[in-house]
Amino acid sequence: MSTNQEISNLTKSYIKTAMLELLSKQRYDKISITDLVARAGVSRTAFYRNYSSKDDLIEDIVHDLIESTNIDIQLFLNYNVKELETFYNCLRSRKKEIEIITKASLENLHILNHKKDLACEIIKRNTEKQYEDAAIGGAINAIVYKWILENMNETDEEMAKITYKIIHK
Repeated sequence: MSTNQEISNLTKSYIKTAMLELLSKQRYDKISITDLVARAGVSRTAFYRNYSSKDDLIEDIVHDLIESTNIDIQLFLNYNVKELETFYNCLRSRKKEIEIITKASLENLHILNHKKDLACEIIKRNTEKQYEDAAIGGAINAIVYKWILENMNETDEEMAKITYKIIHK
């Protein structure tokens, strides 16, 4: 017998899959909750039991992408080239989802700026370090986003070396 949590996780999975399928065909702002629940095969009540809005759903999808990279945001700035290469490899493994999200005019969703992002850690540091970390975090976001927009042409190893060099300048 399934628990409520298992049912909730399954429902979320259906909703996320439906959103990605719809995003592959139309713009985010054109997708209604009605379209979404019909595609997912769930009720509106089930949707709102799990998400407060489409934006909340997208945040969850992006969170899943971040989690799939196994990135430890607190340690990211200390990663060596091999760890950065693994990060880029994980992003590449989710390329289809990332492309769907970026092509759906959701460019403001950054791979590294999320609820557990660098900003959370920056607040805990001294003022000068806060700005330095914010600048590096922004640079990393820009690097990752440019790489995604350019169809991930560079190898994971090349991107790891580029990112490492920028972080450790």
